[in-house]
Amino acid sequence: MDSQENLFEAPKAQLEMEGTSDEAKVPVYSPNQVTTGTFLGGPLTGTYFLHANFKALGNDDAARKALIGGVLFTAILGAVIPFLPKAFPNYPIPILYTMGAQWLAKSYQMKKPDIAASTRFGFESNWKVVLASLIGFIVFMILVIAEVYTLISVNGRL
Repeated sequence: MDSQENLFEAPKAQLEMEGTSDEAKVPVYSPNQVTTGTFLGGPLTGTYFLHANFKALGNDDAARKALIGGVLFTAILGAVIPFLPKAFPNYPIPILYTMGAQWLAKSYQMKKPDIAASTRFGFESNWKVVLASLIGFIVFMILVIAEVYTLISVNGRL
């Protein structure tokens, strides 16, 4: 028996458990997170998710284009919606911009299996998706209310 060996000492254990290396991974939103967040939060939220993903993937040019395109799309949408016929159904517009964000995420960003298999990238928190969607929805509603108020004050009616 070795004189330096302590029989009563706890055995040495590996401190880093398997699967905890996710903290070092760069978080990205999956296409499903982008889709859900865009539908719940509106086009500005979708713009944020696409922009954040392109930045995380190191594609600054695409991130800039996503940001500019999303803001322009939201502005155009805000300008067009008040002039749609009253009988125009409400659901096609959110479905269309949600499908557009989903297509962009699936076509130009990482798909869910690719994120899961990646050693560099990991999934962004679903709670962050919910929070960003809530904030985006509130901002979008403030913009809509401001636009409606402006139209009423200028025209005397909506």
